[in-house]
Amino acid sequence: MDPEELRREIEFLLERDTRFRDAINAAKEIARRLGEPRPHRSINVHKLTDKPLNPADSTARFEARAEADRQKIREAINKLDADNEVTRALTEEVQRVIAANQHSTKRESKLP
Repeated sequence: MDPEELRREIEFLLERDTRFRDAINAAKEIARRLGEPRPHRSINVHKLTDKPLNPADSTARFEARAEADRQKIREAINKLDADNEVTRALTEEVQRVIAANQHSTKRESKLP
């Protein structure tokens, strides 16, 4: 390798080392910033909606929604109870039919 090539190679290595060191320092700075506590940022809802935020309204909406959900659950439970009664009655009727069929089959088998 002639002296000019050697000089270019050394300059290239020094430049690459400098870029690498700068990249590491930038990464350290980012890591430092990420580790710092950030100030709490809140969204001012009324600025987004042009309506002031009223906690009483939110509570009332929540309570109304909860009551509507409870009503739906009650209706579903009542429907399940009714379906259960129908299923129980149907099961009893099937058992009566099976018993009657067996009784009829026994009588037919006893006929001469």
